[in-house]
Amino acid sequence: MILIFGGAYQGKLKYAKDKYNIKDNDINDLSKKSLDLSKKCIYHMEELAFSLIDENKNVIEEVNKIMDNLKDKIIIIDDIFSGVVPISKDLRIKREEAAKMACLLSKNASSIIRIYLGLDQIIK
Repeated sequence: MILIFGGAYQGKLKYAKDKYNIKDNDINDLSKKSLDLSKKCIYHMEELAFSLIDENKNVIEEVNKIMDNLKDKIIIIDDIFSGVVPISKDLRIKREEAAKMACLLSKNASSIIRIYLGLDQIIK
């Protein structure tokens, strides 16, 4: 698994497309549809945590169930884990659960790349 993270509008998807030759039909954009594990790249992975919370499911348990299917994927996730803490309790919970999911993904990733201003920083 390759995990790419960074803030919104930092060029994560463009980086993945350029670096790993990802085509539009290789991308599962979770902000627009449900999880499709047949795709090479999963974009907006934080949305999976949000939808699982909305379904009253345990994010870590559910992601662990699909972890074997993620091993050959490129996962792109927005860094919503730092910065200003939301006032809304619901948003704080979603942020925390997305962060826990990102930690789980990072433990299982063979490579972790942070994108900032379109530039890559290799973390792992």
